[in-house]
Amino acid sequence: MRRLIALLMVVVVLGVGLSSAEIIYTSDIKTDKTPAITMCCEGKVFLSYTDDSDTIYLARGILRTTEGQVVKIGNKVAIGNETPDHPDLGFFNGQILMGWNEDDGNVYLALFKPEEMTRTAKFEYRPNANNPISVTSFYEGLILNTWTSKDKPGLTLIVTKPKVGDDFENLIDNRYNEFEPKEGSSVAYMDDVAIVAWRDDKNVVHITRWRFQQNEITKALSVIGYKDNEMDFKTEVDPAVVFGDDGKLYITWYNKGMDLIECASYDVSSQVINKLDHKNFEAGGCKGLDITYFEGNPYIAYTDGEGIIKVAKIM
Repeated sequence: MRRLIALLMVVVVLGVGLSSAEIIYTSDIKTDKTPAITMCCEGKVFLSYTDDSDTIYLARGILRTTEGQVVKIGNKVAIGNETPDHPDLGFFNGQILMGWNEDDGNVYLALFKPEEMTRTAKFEYRPNANNPISVTSFYEGLILNTWTSKDKPGLTLIVTKPKVGDDFENLIDNRYNEFEPKEGSSVAYMDDVAIVAWRDDKNVVHITRWRFQQNEITKALSVIGYKDNEMDFKTEVDPAVVFGDDGKLYITWYNKGMDLIECASYDVSSQVINKLDHKNFEAGGCKGLDITYFEGNPYIAYTDGEGIIKVAKIM
């Protein structure tokens, strides 16, 4: 009887952890860096990662829904080298949007054709942005990205307008010194609301919210308010956020004490951020993670404790 009670207690502690996700991809790549993931129509999967030789790759695969949700990764291209941490991925005007930083301290944005995997543009930012960059598509024709620096406190939020070739213009370039991320940050955008998730030096997760409006006079964008919310959980790696097509915000983080990757959904449409759902699964260690959303489900890419990149579908 005592053994039965103990078993039930374990089930209660783990909750839905062991049944909330399905591992749909396990790579043969060894790395201690954080991968990036995004998906688009027809089940195309794009992964970006840094291997053990510090080379950044962009890889394309297919989500085989008829084969047990297994991801088949095909061709890959080398993007850069000597990167100190993970890249980030998104979509912009039908192209793959990729952001990364290298050991020289420079931050880069690049656009790639999804079929040919060829680069169409590359933008180089200022030096000393030596923490991971996060990117997402913004208003039509604009890119929103955030980054932090080890040399200066604060969170930098930039709105970029790509121009001809490799030329670009920054319409907003603001540093918010009141926010002090420990390392990197993660940005998501939907319906005039941008959410940036980050962790402080005590590993407490924060989400910071901005609202935007078009400014016809300056032809730029004006920030009309932001709010910092301290969440009720901690993480040992940088959190990641994405908006789903259902309008919900999904945030993922790593609970090291219980070895669980957590994923929660929130309603951020009002001033009060309301938690809607919470799921988790056993990780086997986690060195970094990223999240995307496709056809009704969040997908989490992560590097496990043995340095293997995996992709989990949250059920």
